[in-house]
Amino acid sequence: MDTSRAHPQGESPALISCETQVALSDAIKVKAPRLPPELIQRVALFLPDSITFFAFLDAYANDDDGVLGDLVSFRVLRDVTLPQHLWPQLRVNAATQTRALVHVEKVAKYFPMIEISDSVDVTALRLAPSTLVQLRVTPRSRCWPPFLNQRWSTFSSASFILPPNAKPSLIHLKDLQLDGNAQTPTTTWDVLFRYLESSNITSLSINASMQVSSVHLWHVVRWLQHCPVENVQIERWNFDDARDVLPAFYTALASCATLKALRLSEITLPNIAHTPFPTPLSAHKVQIIDCHLSQDDKHALFCGFERVTELHWTVWGTKLYNLPQYVPRLEHLELKHMMHDNMENLCESLCSAMIHTLVLTDFTATKTTIKSSMQCMRWIITYLPQWRHLKNIKLRQFCIGAAQMNSLGVALSQARTLRCLELNFKNSMDLSILAPYLGKMLLHELVIRDCRVNEFPGWTSTNSNPFEDIFASNSLYSISFRMCGLKSTDILQLKDAVVANSSIRDISLMSNRVSAADISALLNAMKNRVTSVLKLHVVLGNTPQEDITALREHAKNITRQIYSVFVDSL
Repeated sequence: MDTSRAHPQGESPALISCETQVALSDAIKVKAPRLPPELIQRVALFLPDSITFFAFLDAYANDDDGVLGDLVSFRVLRDVTLPQHLWPQLRVNAATQTRALVHVEKVAKYFPMIEISDSVDVTALRLAPSTLVQLRVTPRSRCWPPFLNQRWSTFSSASFILPPNAKPSLIHLKDLQLDGNAQTPTTTWDVLFRYLESSNITSLSINASMQVSSVHLWHVVRWLQHCPVENVQIERWNFDDARDVLPAFYTALASCATLKALRLSEITLPNIAHTPFPTPLSAHKVQIIDCHLSQDDKHALFCGFERVTELHWTVWGTKLYNLPQYVPRLEHLELKHMMHDNMENLCESLCSAMIHTLVLTDFTATKTTIKSSMQCMRWIITYLPQWRHLKNIKLRQFCIGAAQMNSLGVALSQARTLRCLELNFKNSMDLSILAPYLGKMLLHELVIRDCRVNEFPGWTSTNSNPFEDIFASNSLYSISFRMCGLKSTDILQLKDAVVANSSIRDISLMSNRVSAADISALLNAMKNRVTSVLKLHVVLGNTPQEDITALREHAKNITRQIYSVFVDSL
């Protein structure tokens, strides 16, 4: 379901070259040129995030000509609720409605969909009949809000989270998300599954530890058969009491031509090896997470993935022989809990795959050994240059030996198609070894996470600056150092590299060992930069609020070099 705000009919949104994030920081004011009011309002509605949106509105805050029109109500509502609850999606709670109902009505017309809580009187908002309403009912709710059944036929519903005792009758409900627990009475499940069969729901997500009965599963089967279902997510279901219906369930899943996404988490699938999917699933995205499956069960599932293009799988010892044979259209693969005895077969099979995005995650520290993890890295390093279509790779929670760092750098530099790289190792890594290789790659995005890159040999030497090596790339657009132990001396090296580089537009420094003064120095250095930075995202640890406030004020004065600054503390 697309939850974005409306754009003028028949037009496309302006292209935004940088990812933006909703943040609680002050927006940066820019000097506003004189434009016709209609054009100003039209431009505002194309802005993609709350920071940019309110920066634009604030630029015209003192204009006496009323150029913002009803958009001025957004600025009023910002004093009542959080900015990210106003744009790019409108979220209304009881407090907002009570304190500023008139302004809520004025801004609601700009949205094709709004999100409301169960305590909001939707009839008082006087929404247009075409408005799509995303309703969120909290677990504290004790009864079904009576006004819904009285007037809901006027609206559609995009999303709904139900309390355990709700008895819905919403004919427009499209998306049902339900979290249950062991105390949820059986009668509640009876009501909900019976409702599901006759509903118009196309997206179902039920995360509940429950014993599914044959009657319950038959309702699901008939729902899959008659409704244009697009998304199914089931977690923690037990099918032991519904084994007789499972073949029909598997057939219904395979026969659902509209199915786009399937997620199975923490469940067992009895008899899947003996009664597999009769035809391949229509779903393009499949997630199999922490499911208790035998090797035969897993093989049967793979036989139904012929059309899958995105696969997320928690491996747990799965033998992944010749993966492209079973999933020939696979483009995006995410695997967790890899073991070294499976890694070579996987890496070899990927040489003939069309995969462009690969995310590999090792076992947790308690489930593997350093030797096993380093063996996995050895196979990855060996085969990485042979993955001819790979554009994005993320390596998470592996251990890498000091002797492997150069080998990894060589392998990365030989991966000619690679554009996005994330490295997140368990043990410390020496960035100074990798940096020369990274700087010669054609990367667009680089993420270094949790790598403890806090001891670089030779950093005191002007001839040894890992940041300078990395930033030598003219293609690098976005870079992030998160929880890497960067210190004040490192920022001195970083700011010189940033100023010399002309391609970087997005910088993220999160949870390092730098201070507000260090970031202030970095901001001052950016005044000398030839090209602008679209976003600087900084999260500081153990920093007084007054220092954060002062840093935000400082950022406001650097409007030409940085368009968006997000500063916060842990």
